[in-house]
Amino acid sequence: NKLIRPTSSRAREMIFNTLNSLFQKNDLDFQKLTVCDFFCGTGTLGIEALSRGAKKLLLFDKSEDAIKICKSNCDKLEIDRLTEIIKFDLIKDSPENYLNKCDFFFCDPPYNKFDIKLWLRNVDMISKNNAYGVIELPKKITVDSIWNFKILNKKIVSNSIFYFVKKV
Repeated sequence: NKLIRPTSSRAREMIFNTLNSLFQKNDLDFQKLTVCDFFCGTGTLGIEALSRGAKKLLLFDKSEDAIKICKSNCDKLEIDRLTEIIKFDLIKDSPENYLNKCDFFFCDPPYNKFDIKLWLRNVDMISKNNAYGVIELPKKITVDSIWNFKILNKKIVSNSIFYFVKKV
């Protein structure tokens, strides 16, 4: 599906190298984390977190095509028991069934579709206190603050900027 934009392997490598450093500094371990992958697309970021030992993965997307791709990927990798695939519109749907579910999240929204504030409230509600996350935005959109999240680091790869954040 040409509407799904998977995070490049170069960007994924940078993300997980940065997370290794961040995790060591803050005494974090994927094995203790429930990970949410918002706007999950193919699910590659969340699946990578599972491969590094995450205890549970929640994949959120509103696209039926993305849901099918994620299901197929999880089936092929035989990780169904560790994953929950959720058809969810992060802008319109109520997060009441998922409050305080994740310790860590990835958020890679479609570029230029809507304002960050429209979906960040739900990410905040689904994330536990002190949750960490990575938010990917187009490079031309720079932000100095992100809702209830402290920006710990930011990195640029190609046309994307990655914000490494912690909920405060």
